[in-house]
Formats: sequence, C-alpha cells, structure tokens
Amino acid sequence: MDLLSSFQSDIVIELGYIDLFFNLIIAAALAWTLEYFFINYSQTINNKKVFSKNFILIATTTAFIISIVKSSLALSLGLVGALSIIRFRTAIKEPEELSYLFICIGIGLGLGAGYRIVTVIAVVFIFIIILIRSKFDTKELSNETIYLTLYSTKKLNLEEILLICKSFCSEVYLRDFDFSNSKYQIGLIVNFENEKKLNSLVKSLKAKYKGLELNLINKQNII
Repeated sequence: MDLLSSFQSDIVIELGYIDLFFNLIIAAALAWTLEYFFINYSQTINNKKVFSKNFILIATTTAFIISIVKSSLALSLGLVGALSIIRFRTAIKEPEELSYLFICIGIGLGLGAGYRIVTVIAVVFIFIIILIRSKFDTKELSNETIYLTLYSTKKLNLEEILLICKSFCSEVYLRDFDFSNSKYQIGLIVNFENEKKLNSLVKSLKAKYKGLELNLINKQNII
C-alpha cells in the first residue's frame, strides 16, 4: 500500500489553476493573432473566415488537455484511447490550412506544457516569416487566371452576377455554385486585363449585394 502511494505521488503533479488560466488567455491571444494572419496573408482558396474561426478553440483546447494530462501518468495513457475515437471527417484540401492547424496545435502544446516564453517567441518568429514572405509575393494581375468565389447568406442572382463580371472581365467561366436555404456560393474563373478593372468589379458586386464576401486568387497570391 505504501509502495502504491509512493508511486502515485511521483506521477501526479498538482495542477496550477492560475497558471492554467494565464496559459489559456495567452493561447487565445496567439490564436486570434494567427487568425488575422491567415485571413490577410494566406493563399488558400476556401472561405478563410469560416476556417480560421476554429483556431482559438483548437489552441485553447489543446492547452487545456495537455495541462490536465501532464499532471498524471494515468491520464496521459488514457489520452491515447480517447484520441482513437475522435476522427475528423472533413478533409483538408489546402496544405497551407494544415500548416496553420499545426501552428495552433503547437501553441496549445507549448503553453499546456508550461513553456510560455519559448512558445511566444516561436510564434512571433513564425509571424515574422509570414510577413517577410508576403513582401516578396508579386501582385501583378495582368493576363492572369483568377478564381473568384462569392459567399452570401442572402439570395444571389447568378445571371446578374455573370453580367456584372462580363462587363469588367475579358473572360468569365462558371466553375461551381451551391444554393441552399442558409448560404449561397458561386465559383467563377475570370481573366482581368489590369488591376483597375478588378477593383471596379469588387466595388460593383459589394454595392449590389450587401454583406457579400469575396475570395480571389491567382497563381501566386490571395487578393
């Protein structure tokens, strides 16, 4: 009995509630900043705002789990069984999305393990790399194929949108569309002669449809 008590005392570490609270706050702040970087600097073609809303939940949840698990060897072993029943059925279509998810998990792991300074320094270094890379990305649109995706919770008129696009684009092709009761999504492939016409198209679409979200990508960068 004494041997069992000694063993348990060696593998159980008291969880600091104040430390856990601060770790969750830092994780949420870093994940929120990562969300900003993802929306403004990523090149993914999917709806970035919807995808990035998961960053704070992933980072804080990971930090919470690691904080709990590290306090007990039994809990760490039980985590293996718990993770075996959790599966994500939504496939990651863009490698860049997977990279940002790894950053979120890294934030949670580092803070959950108690490495605050190391985690903050590492994440800030990653932000600097993202900024430097964005400075070297070219933004020339001349004669480039652009993928235009429109999202709205209000009804979109496909024929009207095609007419607006044709007035500013040299070529317009319908890629896909999804109309349902809760959302409207239209994917187009378009060509612009210059950036001025691109800006005019964006202004015209947003003036016609309030609350419209647009994602535009070319071969090199998100716009």
